[in-house]
Amino acid sequence: ASLEARAAAAGVSFRAPGDALAFALHVFMLDADFQCVARDRSAAMPGFAPPVRELPRGRVVPEGWNDDPASITFSYRRRDAARGRSYTLRCTLMEDGERLAVHAAATGDERAATDVLHAPAFVVPGADLARPGAGGGG
Repeated sequence: ASLEARAAAAGVSFRAPGDALAFALHVFMLDADFQCVARDRSAAMPGFAPPVRELPRGRVVPEGWNDDPASITFSYRRRDAARGRSYTLRCTLMEDGERLAVHAAATGDERAATDVLHAPAFVVPGADLARPGAGGGG
């Protein structure tokens, strides 16, 4: 399915081209057999951090994934690997509002991948980003 179709099916909407591009990179990670994990705030106990769990079935992004307009972070585990290793994909919107700094790394590994992408180059110009699933070609 296209990115637009996947976003629409999950009820995902975007506020800016950077959100749409971050979502596309996240879907790439899911398709590469990574499981998205997030803090399960419903299972929080006083005095303890909420447990980190795989997203519920049918959920594509964590709750509040794009609440911060300047930075979006996704956490993952490999489906086929031991539970101890985790991965992070961090997308930070640069001051110009168009460039997205992308940083991907595994815990305990000094190597990381970093790049800067021009978000409008990947998002359909004039797309209605507020509509679920809008914002990018598939």
